[in-house]
Parts: sequence; C-alpha cells; structure tokens
Amino acid sequence: MQNLGSWTEKKKPSFFVRVAILLAIILIATNIGSSGSYSIIGSSHNATSSLSNPTLWPSLVYPEDCSTAPYFANFSLTPYSYSSFPSAGNPIGGSKLFYYTSEPAPMGIVDYGLSTPISSGTFSTYSYSTPEFLGNVMINSLLTQGNKSVGNSMEFQLNTILVFNNLGKQYDYWIQDIAILQTTSNEVSFLNNIWNSSWPGSNIYVSTLSGNGTIFGSNNAVSYYTANSQLPGSGVELNFPTTFSLEIASFETHSGQPEVSFRYCDGNGWQTFDTVIFKFARTTSDRGFVVDGNGQTPARQDYDAELVLGGPGSGHSTTDVSSNVSLQLDFWNGHNLQAIRNAFDFGSDTLETISNISVSAEHFASNGSLFVELSNGEGQLAEIYDQENTSSLTISGLLTQGKVTIGEETYSFVNGRITLSLWPGSYHVRVSTSFLDILTQWNTTVILKPGGALSISPPAFSTVYMPVIVLLVVTIVISIVISVAVTKRLKK
Repeated sequence: MQNLGSWTEKKKPSFFVRVAILLAIILIATNIGSSGSYSIIGSSHNATSSLSNPTLWPSLVYPEDCSTAPYFANFSLTPYSYSSFPSAGNPIGGSKLFYYTSEPAPMGIVDYGLSTPISSGTFSTYSYSTPEFLGNVMINSLLTQGNKSVGNSMEFQLNTILVFNNLGKQYDYWIQDIAILQTTSNEVSFLNNIWNSSWPGSNIYVSTLSGNGTIFGSNNAVSYYTANSQLPGSGVELNFPTTFSLEIASFETHSGQPEVSFRYCDGNGWQTFDTVIFKFARTTSDRGFVVDGNGQTPARQDYDAELVLGGPGSGHSTTDVSSNVSLQLDFWNGHNLQAIRNAFDFGSDTLETISNISVSAEHFASNGSLFVELSNGEGQLAEIYDQENTSSLTISGLLTQGKVTIGEETYSFVNGRITLSLWPGSYHVRVSTSFLDILTQWNTTVILKPGGALSISPPAFSTVYMPVIVLLVVTIVISIVISVAVTKRLKK
C-alpha cells in the first residue's frame, strides 16, 4: 500500500480534466434529479423501462402522490397521434348521437367530437385518438337518494372506446373505470367494466382477455368483463372535501397485443388495480382510445370520452339531493395532459343515470384551467363550452422535457412542446426544463382571447445556452475551490 507521500509525488490530473469530471458528475446528477419521485409503469412486458432509457413502448410516469398527474415518458415513439378534422355538421337533438334528451341522464363532462354550432341543432365534428384519459373528481359535498335497492349509492364513471385492428377487422371495446360512492358513509370502492362493442350483441369470451377480473353473462345476456380493486384506497371512507382521480391508459405488448391499465388515486398513491390484455389479437394498428363525432360503433355507442355521475350499476338511476362537485377531463396529446376543448354536460353510452343535477362551465381565475361544477337543481342537456369561447396556449421550442407553471398549477411536458386548453384571460407563465429551475427558468405573461390559439416560443438563449453556461461557470468555480483546498491540504 502506498503512503500519502508517494501518492503526492505522482502526476496530478490537470485542472481541465478535473473540471470535465466535475461537470460530468453535475450533469448526471441533474439528469437523475429531474426524474423526481416518480414510478415508471409501462406495458406488462416492459416493466423496467425508464426515462433515461426509453423503449419502443410507452411508459407512464406516476408521481408518488395524487397532486401531480401521470404522463407518458416516451410518447413520441408510440403509434398514437392527435388530429382534428372539422367536417360537415351532424344534427343533434333526436339524432342517433344522443341517447338521452332530458334528465335522468349520465351527467358530467363529455367530449363527443362535436364542436362549434353551425346552426340550430347542428355541430361541426372532429376526431382524435389518445393513449390516456384522466378524470379528476373534487367533492365538497354530495348526497344522493335512489329507490330502495339503490339507497344513497352512486357512481363516477370514466368511459371511452378502445379501437384496434386485428387481421383486417376493426374491434371496438367500451372501457369503464368506475368509483362507487356511498354518499352517507362516504365509503368509496373502485372497479372496471369492459364491453365488446364491435358488433350488435357481441360478447366477451374467457379466451379473449387476461386480467384480474371475471367475465359475467349468460346465453340470455351480453357478457362483460369486470374486476374489483383490493388495493389501498378502495373500501375506505373519504373525508369531504376530497379529491380523487380515475385514469385509463392504452399500450401494446411486445407481441403486438392491445393492453389497457386501470388506475385510481384517492390519497393513497396511484393504484393499478387491473391490467387487461386482449390476448387474441396481433394488431396491425392500435388507435388507442378514440373520440369521433362522425359516427358510432357497430353496437351504436358514441366514440366519446365521458366523466359522468349516475346510479350504482345495473342501469340504476339516482337523484341529487345536495351537491357541490367539480370535474375535469384530460387527454394525452403527445406532449402533455390537456383539458378537452369542447364539452357537453351529459353522456350517451351508459345506462346509469342521475336527475336533479345542474352542470356549469367554470375555470380557476389564477390559471385558467377548465372544469365543470355540478350542483343540485334541474339540469339541461347541452353543450357547456367549446373552442369558440375557450382558448389554447402552445409553447414550443423547449428542451426535451420539463414543466410549465401557470398560477399554482404545474403541467409536465415531453418532446419539447406543450399545449393547454384554458379560459380566456391574462396569465403569468413560468417554464422550467430541469429540476434546477433557477438555471432553466423563463417567465412571460400571455393574454388569451376567446376562440384563440396562441403559440409562443421562449428565446433560445434562455432555455439552451444559459443553463450550459451557468453550469460551466458553477463547475469551474467549484473546481477551483476544491483544487485550492486540496492543494493547501497536501502542502501541510
């Protein structure tokens, strides 16, 4: 073993070598730190994917608590996309698009793929596909009452349609992520349903799906798949006011099989209570979840996304006795979770309904984020906001991933871009592209107008060159300090 004296006689690394080593250490630490306290969840065949090593399959990043929404870490490598196709309007009212014309109905926030009214009862249409829908439920108070078999129970449902092609044939499956709430004890439990909407009267067979659930049905009834959560947060009593979230995400396995995960978060962290694989399929294309105002599934269900209230299953109905509830519905647009730009206050695909409930469009004054507010009172089935009275904000030219803060609301983004649906107004915007916010922060004020679509880009110097320069300067200073300190110590 060498003594200290012989070590000091050896040639020391040059100053620039020490600077380079220290810079590398800081950059590695920055990369690790930017991941934060998250868990990475991908396909069941891709459970080890990570932010620093993305694969061909999408990975969802989940915060440790419910305060921040999950997001896709490597969405740009997946086959999904978002696009809008305005076309000739579809008539509504008594048309096939709307199963309900008055209460009782499933009430909440719904994206039908219908937008700006062209004339009375006629709307323009659009379509998009996405791998993720997120529904946020905020309850200040809620009490419902149904018949004797229903009692004080009700449901929150996050519903949408999964679409994929297998051997040249299109398959449509109705996907439901459900929270059942007993409104006197405030006990909540979570479950899911999957129904085959590929053709009228179509069933689900044991050989077609794998997951934690069971297939129910008989020769006299359409079969369906369901699973109940046994994980933390299910079967517990909520303390009002409270917030919980429902989330569904679509993946493909390495074998090309469609896969859907079901999650919730009610204060006990994000819980994945079921992952369902459509094991019969070897897809030629997986569109994920589809919203399309131009048509319906062969089983005559709308291609929509719904976050709605209704009775507690089995087609039951209930009545809103008193309520103060808010709902938000977001979709993944390829870069971030974005609030739906056009919203109706009622759904059409589910048989569970509620009456005496009124829905209004609202927004948070400090950040412009959109939500709907529900309270007891006679409701009207209608469009409640659309892209003519809301705004969109797009910030591009950013580094790979980061965060945008508006007021007290923070949004995560990937792939150098973020698009948000917001209420018109003036807002302070802060962009940061690493956990070292002070190094990569850019601030600005935006003014959003009704029906507007504002696109901005931060100066390149603020988001690219400045962090590198600051890191280099900090590294040199630290290296000099360490070098001087070590030299003094060795000379003693």
